[in-house]
Amino acid sequence: MNSKEENNKLTYTLLLLVILIVTILRLRFIGFPLERDEGGFAYMGKLILQGIPPYISGYDFKPPGLYLTYALFLKLFGQTADAIHMGLLLFNAGSMALIFEFTKRLLGRNEGIIASFIYGMLALAPGVLGFAAHATHFVVFWMLLGLVLIMQFHKTRNKYLLIASGIAFSLSVLMKQPGLLFLVFGVVLLFYPTNDNKIDLPNSIKKIIYFVVGTILPFAFILLWYWNANTVDKFIFWNFEYGIKFSNLIKGGDSITQFFMSFPRVANDFLPVWIIAAIGIPMILFDRKRESSRVLIIFFFITSAVAVSLGFHFRNHYFVMILPIIGILTGYVINKFTIALASNKTEMFRLILSLSLSLLIVGYGIIINQSYFINDNLNTLSRRLYNPNPFADSETIAKYIQSKTGKDDKIAILGSEPQILFYADRISATPYLFTYFIMEPHPYSLTMQKEMAGNIEMEKPKLLIYINHPISWMVWQNSQMYIFTWADRFIKEYYSLAGLVDVVSAEKSIIKWGEEATSYSNIDRATVLIFERK
Repeated sequence: MNSKEENNKLTYTLLLLVILIVTILRLRFIGFPLERDEGGFAYMGKLILQGIPPYISGYDFKPPGLYLTYALFLKLFGQTADAIHMGLLLFNAGSMALIFEFTKRLLGRNEGIIASFIYGMLALAPGVLGFAAHATHFVVFWMLLGLVLIMQFHKTRNKYLLIASGIAFSLSVLMKQPGLLFLVFGVVLLFYPTNDNKIDLPNSIKKIIYFVVGTILPFAFILLWYWNANTVDKFIFWNFEYGIKFSNLIKGGDSITQFFMSFPRVANDFLPVWIIAAIGIPMILFDRKRESSRVLIIFFFITSAVAVSLGFHFRNHYFVMILPIIGILTGYVINKFTIALASNKTEMFRLILSLSLSLLIVGYGIIINQSYFINDNLNTLSRRLYNPNPFADSETIAKYIQSKTGKDDKIAILGSEPQILFYADRISATPYLFTYFIMEPHPYSLTMQKEMAGNIEMEKPKLLIYINHPISWMVWQNSQMYIFTWADRFIKEYYSLAGLVDVVSAEKSIIKWGEEATSYSNIDRATVLIFERK
């Protein structure tokens, strides 16, 4: 075996090592209680497995590719929360491998291994809610696959790779709308770099045609699916009409406030990494030896930053979309440092030194978050991260629902807690899985509230779960309040209290059933109220 083969073997051994490290850490979170977004996606995935497309029996404004991904996890690994997080684990490992391949071709293999490791750790951090299977993880995977396929096209000139790349970018968009920005970046990469001194128009047109064919195929499949179900109108409404209204709700000042609430939590977990990545931006700008790649790196950074801020909502998990470029910039800086520190050593020595430095930096993040990575059990973590949301208690509520209802009984949840539906394996009496949709101040709000009330009145559910906490409703100052007036009258007339969950602190919930619930001294304060039809 020659030295090149030995170097390649060691490189891929180290890559497998860093993927294994992150995977072992991620295995701890397989059984993490579902939060509301995951619960909604899982519920929609379960409906798909029953032959019901999204936006018919369950409303949400994410693209359907996300729900199909969840359906795949449930089909492969069983209809449990563990299945969802196992799917996330596999996608995360895939993203790490793809970041290595992309960065290796852009900068070098040393930078690629560091970028892979840094991304894997940042994507697991509590600040970005890395244990949860949010859409942003899947946006990143398909985007990276699209970039690597284009890189391979530049190497082999196989135009079928452009079709595959177009499909990958299209799937990224079908996970979450900001994927469209990465599709644009893919087009930039398609035409850059080029070794031609002049523009070859016929060849450029061919490349665009192959790429566009790939991007169209998944969308064509989705449209055919909805056309066959005669529900194209619902697909258009939830993906475009409502989505536009949602993006216009946040004003400039509120958006800035939201950013400064979210970003420090994201960065603090691995603050040295973010500082190093920030240093990497001016370094790459003035690095003339990286002339062919620095424009792409800066453009990738800008694209990722815009993707995070699209719609001016800065939720913690949105920052997952900027983590690949943070990993790349960190790999670039650390490799530059080791070259300066050990310029007379072999490349493999510098790679091992770079990886050792990365382990030290990552170790800092694990130490300051040791309760998250090592000490606390998953229910305790859920309570602390999400207090006062009832996610850690949702499975207990679901078991009660199962004991009181049959498989075909529908239940109603007034509040945004669809994870209870998924755990209970029961169908919702209304397609409105998230009540904050109906509380937002948009033209459809009152109509939606009346529709939800009408659904529940018509279905007469045996059990009605009322979420008595503002986070689950997200009432705005100018929200329509019809649903609360209706619920107060409807519940008093047709239902009696059967149980409650009072999330009293980040460490404790009080759960009462039957007479103990009706005599509980703090009923008005209870987070979840379970009512049974009289």
